Parts: sequence; C-alpha cells; structure tokens
Amino acid sequence: MPRGDRSSATRDALLRAGAKVFVERGPFGARVREIAREAGLTVPALYYHFAGTCALYGEVIQTGRARFASLVETALATDGSARDRLRAVARSYFEFGREDPVRLRLLCVEMFRPREAEEPDAGVAALRAWLYESIEGVIAAGIAAGELAPTDVRVARRLFVGLLNGLLLEQADAPDTPLLDARVAEQAVDVVVRGLVGSRA
Repeated sequence: MPRGDRSSATRDALLRAGAKVFVERGPFGARVREIAREAGLTVPALYYHFAGTCALYGEVIQTGRARFASLVETALATDGSARDRLRAVARSYFEFGREDPVRLRLLCVEMFRPREAEEPDAGVAALRAWLYESIEGVIAAGIAAGELAPTDVRVARRLFVGLLNGLLLEQADAPDTPLLDARVAEQAVDVVVRGLVGSRA
C-alpha cells in the first residue's frame, strides 16, 4: 500500500476508534492510549495525525457534519415537488443514521447541546442554520407553487425537523434496531404534509 494510502487508512482508523471511545467515555473521559488501542495503533501514531483527544474529537465532529451536509445537499437538489424534495431530505437524514450510527450519536450530542454550554461548536451552529433555511425554502416554494396549502413556514419547518430529529435520537439510542428506512422517511414527510399544511399536497 502506498504511503499516502497507509496514512489515510491510519487516520480513518483513528477517527472510527475515536468516535467509539468518545461515545463510551465522553469527549473529556477518552484517553489517547485507549483510542490508539481501539484502532490497533500506537500512541505515537495518534499524535502523528492529531495533537490530542480534543483535536481528534473536533475532527470526528467535523467529518460527521460534512458527511451529513453532503447527503442533505444532494437531497435538496432533487427534482420534483416539494413533497419529493422533503422526502429526499428525510431519506438523507436516515441514510446518515444508518451508515454511521456511532458518529450520529456524537453529532446528536453537539446538535442538542444547551446553547449556554461552554465553547459550542460553531460548525454545528452553521450547519443547523443552513439546514433550517434550506428546508424553509423548500416549504415556501411548495406553497408558492400551490403544492402545499398556505401555512407558517417556520412552524412547518420546526415540526418537520423535530420529527426527523426525534427519529434520529431513537436510532441513536438503539443503533442495532433498523428503525430508519425509506418507508419511514416517506411516512414522516406525509405526516407533516397532511397534518400541517393541508390536503392540497
């Protein structure tokens, strides 16, 4: 294996191991030696790639945010009605939950951290703001096109995101339970569309 590939594989192994240990011990309870052992690597190998547990934790969260944002961005670019696009967004949430349940749990901790908490993750706050604005845009476009009945866009977004976040928390709490699939995504969207914005959609 070329050196660059080995270095990338080592970094990925540390990110996976770090995520697992951070879930078990918390970001402040995790120890470098424990993470290195979980990854099957040495402590110097960890320090070659990361300054310590805080830097590793930040990278675990950043890569999780980036993957989640990429999935949602692809979903938002879907052609079709507002309902089609909302279903795609719901599927992207659940795809992230299924493919990386450990990192999901850490991202949930950051997403739902009290706003008064010390040193909130600015990247998570920016992701949340972008996500909310994007979903509100889909809902507003659906109303303007006559696909959705007139409603308070912000309330509709809060109910939609609240339902999806609740389902993600359920999945994070029971990662071995296959809760999140395309059928559930469609049902979640239909509940909000029918129950909140009327039967026009």
